[in-house]
Amino acid sequence: MHMDPFPPHHRKLRLLVVDDSEDDALLSVLSLRRQGLDVDYVRVDLADTLRTALRDQSWDLVISDYSMPKFSAQQALQVFRESNSLVPFIVVTGTIGEESAVAMMKAGVNDFLLKTHLKRLPSIVERELREADNRRAKRAAEAAFGKARSATSWRYGAPTMVCGIGTSARKPCMCRRAGVP
Repeated sequence: MHMDPFPPHHRKLRLLVVDDSEDDALLSVLSLRRQGLDVDYVRVDLADTLRTALRDQSWDLVISDYSMPKFSAQQALQVFRESNSLVPFIVVTGTIGEESAVAMMKAGVNDFLLKTHLKRLPSIVERELREADNRRAKRAAEAAFGKARSATSWRYGAPTMVCGIGTSARKPCMCRRAGVP
């Protein structure tokens, strides 16, 4: 039995490719299409066109080349982070040094892949899309918790009771009101 690696909501992939080469962009797209993904992509190669694409559309994934004549993955990542997006940002490149890769990971790149290993791209994309879904769910849960907490403290403005259970029969409970000595 064949298991589909991509959840149904990711079968259609909105891909933003930051690359100066249409041929290289197509290699990444074809690698994903071979796995059964319906990929809609836009290729950009300058900061201004990247900003416009991020502002005007929603994306599932960003793939960037590391080195381009007029733009770099570092610059693309900086523009991307300004958008406060939770979608994965993957660098697919011909060559990259270990120090540069570490610096990019620390800056927020989700993963790296050499163009000579494009057959691994679908599994990396699958993992990163799943992790992005988890980040969105976490952000939504934190927002809901913050909202519920605010509503609760507004409704019930009384100090909270904090209780601790003692370890011996002589100290069965120590209670106090939070914020009250």
